[in-house]
Amino acid sequence: MSWETFTVGYVTFKGSIDKETQREIIDKLADATECEWTTDDDITYRCQDVNWLSHVQGEEIRDVVKEYKQYFDEVAISIWYLDEADETIRFSGNDYEEPMIYHGRL
Repeated sequence: MSWETFTVGYVTFKGSIDKETQREIIDKLADATECEWTTDDDITYRCQDVNWLSHVQGEEIRDVVKEYKQYFDEVAISIWYLDEADETIRFSGNDYEEPMIYHGRL
């Protein structure tokens, strides 16, 4: 079974961590978050992704963070489960109608 998720986050490594260890950890985080992680400075890595066929689970991400916590200065990863729209804007094309905004499900 899959679902829709929006995942965003960053991790900051301690300065003494070698690049090979960083790469190993980022690869495991990429598998757990189903996101591509990027960096500009080889210390802080970031991810952001909307996944329409997601299998992301917080427990898997937490397990990776727990396993490698001694290597991090900071970790912040958020997952939103997109099971229904918060707002839907509808318009039928009639010039006399105002677009309608619905909150929650239609």
